[in-house]
Amino acid sequence: MSSASNRYSMTPYDNYDIFPLGTQAILIRWAPREHSQFLPYLLAIKNRLVLHFEVEVVHTYAQILLKMAPSPAVLKQLKKLLDQEIEPLANKSVIHHIPVCYDLEFGLDLNAFTKAKQVAPQTIIDWHCAPRYTIAFLGFLPGFPYLTGLDPRLHFPRKKKPAFNIPKGAVAIGGSQTGIYPQESPGGWHIIGNTPIRLFDPKANNPSPFSPGDQIQFNPVSFSKYNTIAQKVARGTYDLKTTQS
Repeated sequence: MSSASNRYSMTPYDNYDIFPLGTQAILIRWAPREHSQFLPYLLAIKNRLVLHFEVEVVHTYAQILLKMAPSPAVLKQLKKLLDQEIEPLANKSVIHHIPVCYDLEFGLDLNAFTKAKQVAPQTIIDWHCAPRYTIAFLGFLPGFPYLTGLDPRLHFPRKKKPAFNIPKGAVAIGGSQTGIYPQESPGGWHIIGNTPIRLFDPKANNPSPFSPGDQIQFNPVSFSKYNTIAQKVARGTYDLKTTQS
């Protein structure tokens, strides 16, 4: 449990703004800050708003959207809630171990990426697999995890011309972020590998195995191991490995 000195006091001086969006939504935006440190507070604030207003609430790195009418009474309640002191959400410490094949058949942009970075492909793979990433939020596509913690040596601008068909399961880098495409989609990130696991199943009780605040560890696998896992996924017999930190 955090001590009082470690608490994050949500005050009017914390540089947040509230914007009514039309007649059915409200946006809260904070000043830019370090994502991984702010995320536990953002998730705690989100939970507080869900419990209080009982409406759908979604978030990004430093924004929260409430799907409700921005009446004067609601805006007054919202500001009061934001100005109250809050404890950061406890880290659940769930780690998802994601198998990734970085062979050139899957790493469609790996050669170009390594040339731009002037290092060997294995170095890119080692750098990418070393960190334990935190899921900041899911978005863009259903089940697409935006991950914090990418090695700065792997930061790279997005493509000037997006590709039309990024394969399902593609593991990619865009700017200072890395993520996984849960389904085939256009996209402007650099594809360096692929995972055979299913990231989104609309028919499942829990469509995505991920939640904001969870962690991801990428584990490199061979082409043959990838195919073995893909076959198990297709049969419904593959269990994604998760551990506790």
